[in-house]
Amino acid sequence: MKDWKRWCALPLCAAALIALAACSPSEPEAPLSEAESSIVYAQTEPERLGDVIDRIYEDIDMKGLQDAGLDQINDLFHIETGLISDYAARYSSGRYGVADVVIVKVPDEQSVDQVIEALEQRRTERVSEFENYDVHDAYRIAQEAEIFSRGDYVIMLMVDDLDAARTVIYETIPG
Repeated sequence: MKDWKRWCALPLCAAALIALAACSPSEPEAPLSEAESSIVYAQTEPERLGDVIDRIYEDIDMKGLQDAGLDQINDLFHIETGLISDYAARYSSGRYGVADVVIVKVPDEQSVDQVIEALEQRRTERVSEFENYDVHDAYRIAQEAEIFSRGDYVIMLMVDDLDAARTVIYETIPG
C-alpha cells in the first residue's frame, strides 16, 4: 500500500514543480541602465538658469556660441517676452554647426503651449537652414532636437549629445 502512495505522490510533485516554473517570468526584468540609475532628480528650483546652461555646454567645444538676450528670445526663438518669467538660452551662429539650448520658465500652464509652438518654429527654421549646408551634422541635430516641458519650464535641446543634456536638465530642474 505504501508503494502505491509513493508512486502517486511522485507525478503530483512533478506536476506541482512544472506549474510553479510556469508562473515565474520567462525573461528577467532588465535592470536600469547605468545612465538612468545614476541620475539624481532635482527637487528644488535652480538658483540661476544660466548655471544650468553652463553645465550643458561644459563638453561642447564650438565656435560662435552666444547667450541670448530678450531681443533674441523674441526675434530668433519667437517667444513673446510676456509669456516668460525667467529664461536662459545659448545658441550657435550656425557657421560651425548647431548647439542651441533654451530654458524658459513660464508663469502659468497657458503659456506652455505657446512657448512650445514658438520653439517648434525655431526648430523648423534650423532644419531648413542646415538642409543644404550640413556642417558637423547640424541637419540631423536640428531634426532630432527635443522640445518639452518639465514642471514650470519649457526646454529646447538642440545639441549632439541629447542624453547628456537631458541628464543635466533632470538633475537641475524639478519636474
